[in-house]
Amino acid sequence: TGILALALAAAYFAAADALPRSQLSDQVGADGVPKALALALGLLGVMQVSRSVVRWAAPAGDEAGPAHHARALGLLLIGAAYAALAPHLGYLLATTALLLATTAYAGGRWSARMVAVCVAGGAGLWLVFAKLLGVSMPAGPLERLIG
Repeated sequence: TGILALALAAAYFAAADALPRSQLSDQVGADGVPKALALALGLLGVMQVSRSVVRWAAPAGDEAGPAHHARALGLLLIGAAYAALAPHLGYLLATTALLLATTAYAGGRWSARMVAVCVAGGAGLWLVFAKLLGVSMPAGPLERLIG
């Protein structure tokens, strides 16, 4: 998995590097965020390969069981629901819902504090990407209301 992540990161970085450059581009450029994502994916790939090497050297009997795989599948389903709902709910609501669902799935207790942190996280990510960096994000009813 780590080697696959490294290969995908390299391909994604190459594709981002091939994006046309314009004299109208800002300092980040059209390739800035995709390259940062590719580097993050590459770092995760390196971490996964390192983790696998350490586990390979560990004594037998330390493998993940079906419960670990079911847990990972749950996270995958949360991510798939996010991708399906984001175009309809908009980035701000969908990201806030993603943070809430992931926190609850990881065992976070529902409280006013958890909701406030997730709402602030969704709003912060929306402000950074949609407003500060000007990345085109799916607009939902809340974004249309805010403007």
